[in-house]
This record gives sequence, structure tokens and C-alpha cells, in this order.
Amino acid sequence: MDPLEATIGLCATCEFRRTVEAARSTFYMCQRSFTDARFAKYPPIPVIRCPGYKSKADIDPPVD
Repeated sequence: MDPLEATIGLCATCEFRRTVEAARSTFYMCQRSFTDARFAKYPPIPVIRCPGYKSKADIDPPVD
């Protein structure tokens, strides 16, 4: 498990996560919140379960 995944949970590898960096903080925005009200714009971290989770690995397979 990489350090980011240990810190923020499923969001670390979710295709719908957008990282928003401020002067002293980093926030993780859920882009599913734009089209589905069930999802918080900035979910409480760490996210351990999410019905909208979709792994980035499913759309970006590793290149050999």
C-alpha cells in the first residue's frame, strides 16, 4: 500500500478524484458529486467504502 492510499483510502486510486492544493492544505474532490448528489464534494478522509469507486487501473492499464 502506498502512503497516499494509507492516508486517504480509496480516493488514492479512484478515477473520479481531483486533487485541489491550497497554500497549506490538500483536498480531495469527488467529481462524481457533480452529477450525483449521493457523493460529497469533499468526502471525509479516509474513504474506506464508496459505491461510486472506480479504479484508475481499470481505464489506464500499465504500459510495458
